Amino acid sequence: KFVGRGYATVTIGGVTKTVYADYYNGNVVNNTRTIAFLAKSLVDSGSDLYNTHKDVVDKFATMYDSTKEF
Repeated sequence: KFVGRGYATVTIGGVTKTVYADYYNGNVVNNTRTIAFLAKSLVDSGSDLYNTHKDVVDKFATMYDSTKEF
């Protein structure tokens, strides 16, 4: 499992500040995902990204149970 965290760096009036997205409920465990979970989410979305990389994504989405550790 891994955790990704979004951030944005902005400069206003010569002052640069980086702001990070919060972890859900302030807990890293609530924010971890598996590759299978992400692949399954991409399949379910039907997005252009999925359609472009369908063969690869399908292998990850069906290789593991996306709801369990592996």
